Amino acid sequence: MNKKEDNEFLPVIKDLNQLFNRFWEDPFTSFFPQQFRVDLYDMGNKIVVEAELPGFSQNQIKIEAVHEGLKIIADDRQELETIDDKKKYFKKERRFRRLERVIPLPYEISVDTKAYYKNGILEVHIPKTSRRKKKYIDIE
Repeated sequence: MNKKEDNEFLPVIKDLNQLFNRFWEDPFTSFFPQQFRVDLYDMGNKIVVEAELPGFSQNQIKIEAVHEGLKIIADDRQELETIDDKKKYFKKERRFRRLERVIPLPYEISVDTKAYYKNGILEVHIPKTSRRKKKYIDIE
């Protein structure tokens, strides 16, 4: 191989090295996306969604009413810096963690929906409104 061919493979080799390094840090989540646990139950006049989101703060969690149901997004971005004056060593690491899930609901989401977050548990209280209606499409 000549020098030009060697340089063409460097980006691929770099990407593979990063992939294997991430694997050794956390073998499971390197190849399988994480999903958080959700409980959904009926309380008579409302539906309650409980989602386990430990390690996130309240301002890192977003809740959206989407056509399919309730969308919960937890987004954590951290930068860690370590400086050691003795070794003249400087290190900066970044961690990005994003969890996202859509929970299908049998009811429309009301404007009176309330959400609470405490000790890593997100609770969303959704008052029952009209049931979602099935929509049929005619075939021409």
